[in-house]
Amino acid sequence: MKTTIKRMLWALIALPLLLACKDEEPEYAEGLSETIYVSGATGYRKSTFAEGARIFSNRAYKVSHVPDYFNGFEMLTSNARANNGGTITAQTDGLVYIVAPASVKPEGWTVVPNTVHEDWELNYATTDQVVKLAIYMKRAYAGRPVEIPATSTFASAVPIARKIIYTEPEEPLAETSVVGTVRCNGVPVSGVVVSDGEQVTSTDENGAYELMSWKRLGYVFISVPGGYEVAADGLIPRFFARLDGRDEEVVDFELRRADNDDFTLYVMNDIHLTNTVAQQDIKQFREMFVPDFGRTLAEATGKVYATVLGDMTTDTRWYKNNFALPEYLDEMARVPGMIPIWHVMGNHDNDIRCTGASEVWDMLAVETYRRVIGPNYYSFNLGQVHFVVLDDIVYTGANAYKTYVEDTQLAWLEKDLAYVDPSTPVIVMTHAPLYRCTGLVNGEPAFAKGFANPDQVDWLLEKFAKFERVHFLTAHTHKNYYCKISDRFTEHNNVSVSGPSWQLYGPENQHLSADGTPGGYAIYTFRGKEFSRKYKALGREIDDCQFIVYDLNTVTPKFGGKPGSNELLLNVYNWDPDWRISVRENGRELPVAMSWQSDPLYSQIADGREDLSSAFVPVPLPHLFVATASAADSTVEVECTDSYGNTWKQTVTRPKPFTWDMH
Repeated sequence: MKTTIKRMLWALIALPLLLACKDEEPEYAEGLSETIYVSGATGYRKSTFAEGARIFSNRAYKVSHVPDYFNGFEMLTSNARANNGGTITAQTDGLVYIVAPASVKPEGWTVVPNTVHEDWELNYATTDQVVKLAIYMKRAYAGRPVEIPATSTFASAVPIARKIIYTEPEEPLAETSVVGTVRCNGVPVSGVVVSDGEQVTSTDENGAYELMSWKRLGYVFISVPGGYEVAADGLIPRFFARLDGRDEEVVDFELRRADNDDFTLYVMNDIHLTNTVAQQDIKQFREMFVPDFGRTLAEATGKVYATVLGDMTTDTRWYKNNFALPEYLDEMARVPGMIPIWHVMGNHDNDIRCTGASEVWDMLAVETYRRVIGPNYYSFNLGQVHFVVLDDIVYTGANAYKTYVEDTQLAWLEKDLAYVDPSTPVIVMTHAPLYRCTGLVNGEPAFAKGFANPDQVDWLLEKFAKFERVHFLTAHTHKNYYCKISDRFTEHNNVSVSGPSWQLYGPENQHLSADGTPGGYAIYTFRGKEFSRKYKALGREIDDCQFIVYDLNTVTPKFGGKPGSNELLLNVYNWDPDWRISVRENGRELPVAMSWQSDPLYSQIADGREDLSSAFVPVPLPHLFVATASAADSTVEVECTDSYGNTWKQTVTRPKPFTWDMH
């Protein structure tokens, strides 16, 4: 619809009100009070009313289909759960406007016919619904305050105008405080970032800080600076302290020097200890993981750190099997030389026995984790790298959840990152992945956004817009895959320690995940601002667990075999787009193409297992490759070189038998 026609329609619709304002021309600009003063309440935040604007100050929900006329107005948003109240005072006689749900119809306000905009309705989207909005108008007179109506479903209405003068604080100040110092060997440390999970500040030249805190999360924590460490209570780094809610609390932190520009980070996830007799998960953990990781630590040199990316346990077994987070910590402590762990919260680390409406489940179910492990989101620095831990599981009921980063965390994240230089590499650790692989397009892997609302992936990435390099470490799927989101953003979804949650055990079984990757963990080596990564399977040397080659002539057709095809199938577990894969037959290089199919060995082992969870059916992922030989009995040389120049070779004598123990 052309602009001229739009203006004519708007003019006809608004004519009665505009005549009441004694304006000769029926145009919005003629009847609008250009400048308004908002007062009498705190908690609003000024922003721009435009396509994609956040409609609440503490939610990520974005408004869409903004009418052209109002696009670019200033607006005051408020907390979605708070009725801020206040008044609008017009600078001149004219119309004043608010935005509120179309279902509200506040008394004394008239709907501007703006809900239809190019055949679309003004709205904002939550994770599971679309809320229709309306713009309401009211005749106002210069100097006479007009009350901003409160609504039961929306908090305060949103004032909009060409110019808004609002001088109150953006949010009400808390009445209680947390103060303290950060020191190292008694010497104050300045510039250390301190937070209560909502407010963020940093220490001054005397190592002192003060937070005006609502103390809603019950703790305060520091973002441990590079070049330092903190002591640990068992396996828990004590970068945080619990609060008791007094008006003023004193919390001091002690650092110790650490030369950690160069370090190694062990990345584990989905350990899923449950003490389930049928699966013998504790027995498997003690037999496979404990000695393996103990040897890895014993052979390590330099500074070493560890993280677990969630699902340490399984919530549905906490009370049934009397095995929860404290018992998990006891089992991890069995590892010889075990080191403290930077934990990430997973969906199965929530307490299923909380009660309440679905919208408060997440807030309640996390409390046990916070009590036993610590904060479910925070940041820290190792050497020259900034690490961010986020909880991207929103628990909605017993073993029910959605995946995204809720808005309290996003608001905190924005404040935390304000203290980080854009040239600093950032490692973001979450449980659920941002992206999932959906197949191959023109021979290349295709990915789709994995959060409950795909837009929420973009909202999270927006927070890192200033950074040159951001790498996401994720878990949850129990598989190994790599996603290049952009030139600046990458994601590595890590295979689980538990494989298919320890469900394949006993004779004629192997500890494999559904993509064929053996259960294990990742090893990240940092040198200043650069890092490299390797994959380590439980019970196997690194040089012996990077890929497997199948001779599809001998593989059973049921499991992907192609007798007589002379095809070779390679599963390169830790592949990313910078790997180089070479297959040579009698010195002749064979073409290699990515293949979308399931791993034959896992397919065979999982076949007929009715006790195997549906989550662990064989799945294809973009780290399998096909090459075709010229004969059925030729010897083939396979060479795989990773992104960092490490090369692994294997000579394949064919025909190669296909058996359950072919590793």
